[in-house]
Amino acid sequence: MHPVKLFSLLAAIMFLSFVFNRASSPFLAVPRYNLGPAIWQMIGAALSAGLAVAYFWITFLANRNPNQTAGLIGFFMIATPLALWVLSTIPPLASQILRTPIAWTLILAIFVFVLGSLVSVLNLAVAFFRS
Repeated sequence: MHPVKLFSLLAAIMFLSFVFNRASSPFLAVPRYNLGPAIWQMIGAALSAGLAVAYFWITFLANRNPNQTAGLIGFFMIATPLALWVLSTIPPLASQILRTPIAWTLILAIFVFVLGSLVSVLNLAVAFFRS
């Protein structure tokens, strides 16, 4: 039950940080695309809400129990990069976001975010297809 509550709380926090965030400057500008903290906040909020619904559905409606340890590992692998992205929108840090160490940290945060998403989805798939 813990991943349901944690992902729900994370989704609410990410939606609120997106709504009240006014300092998100683009981190990486590719022609016609801006990769900024606001994009990752919305992706994180949508993924967290989807995972909360999936964990709730698997646990209560399908009567399957996902591995709670894998769920917590996936949660923290998703929440930590999102926290870094939210912190990068604070005005004193946002002005230094183009510095190389900070840029590489945020790129590695994206990689950890993707791995955490994969851990969570695989945990749900294993729980669903387990007999």
